[in-house]
Amino acid sequence: MIHRKRSRRDAFLILYQWEVSGEDLEQVFESFYRCFKAHSERRRYSKMLIRLFKENIESVEKKLAESLIERDPMGIGSIERAILRVAITELGFKKISKVDKAVGDYIKLASRYADSGQVKLVSGVLMGFVRRLSFPEP
Repeated sequence: MIHRKRSRRDAFLILYQWEVSGEDLEQVFESFYRCFKAHSERRRYSKMLIRLFKENIESVEKKLAESLIERDPMGIGSIERAILRVAITELGFKKISKVDKAVGDYIKLASRYADSGQVKLVSGVLMGFVRRLSFPEP
């Protein structure tokens, strides 16, 4: 679904802007879509991702820290952190049927926006996160 891929990118860009600007998340969302026209389904899905992130921010941050294994989440770049926040939100709090497609979309985002070395970080973190979702520790 092309709208989901674009919605994931939009949600990443919104979370990135939110982090670097320090503005209210809802204001960043509204401002983003004032500047960029988007299909209603695309906007609806990205809004759902942002809402899920906002509702579960503490849990998302905890899962991010756990997924980074011995790395401080604030020690990685804002781009990578924003991509991982959206990915963890969607994969951890939304039931989706095509997990591999979603992971691929997030890795492509990292390839487009992050340094090449950081793409491996994003990929590794997401693969580990998905593995833990599939095979939770006792």
